Amino acid sequence: MIIYLLSKLDSMSDCNRQLSSFMQKDIENKTILFIPTSPEDKAKTKKYAKGILEFFQRINIKFEKSVILHSDLEKEEVTKEVKNSSVVFLMGGNTLSQYDFIVKKDLQSVLEDFEGVIVGLSAGAINACKKAIITPMHEVEDIHIYNGLGLVNISVEVHFEKNNLEQEQLVLDIAKETGQEIYCIPDFSGIRIKESSTFFLGEVYRTSNNKIVKCY
Repeated sequence: MIIYLLSKLDSMSDCNRQLSSFMQKDIENKTILFIPTSPEDKAKTKKYAKGILEFFQRINIKFEKSVILHSDLEKEEVTKEVKNSSVVFLMGGNTLSQYDFIVKKDLQSVLEDFEGVIVGLSAGAINACKKAIITPMHEVEDIHIYNGLGLVNISVEVHFEKNNLEQEQLVLDIAKETGQEIYCIPDFSGIRIKESSTFFLGEVYRTSNNKIVKCY
């Protein structure tokens, strides 16, 4: 399994030129499956999936088939669609809604055993982690910390803004409270993880000894 953890997509940025190069090598252009954050809202999910497919087309990745999961599908059908895909895309949006959908459809173990490429974008990146952390910098009023999907053994803060002192202090406080190292991913940056190998796309930071430091 290869996993990408991203904050935002933009094929024109320096980071995503690196991302494009990796993806062109990693991805088999057969079927991409979208796991939404609004599984009840088919029109909204289809709109955002269309934008993601356009991103892939701009970097010369054209899928033979795309599938969007939604709440009406039975568990057996959802499982079959995941197993038949070459790429699983955990979409951005409402983080908790996506996690609840995955749990409701019993997809945790299916995703753990997946042998293709998994892309976690924003909310999807948070849910992919062993310990999922949602901060009030995003869509919630309070901090939410829960057991994520465990596809990667880290935690992330997405849409990170270096020198945003409020956000930096919030991340440091959570890291201290939980004892969990947190990787901070700005927009147009990302992390690629393949087995024991980790590659940082663009500028990525992490918590260390009550400081935010750059990853190399």
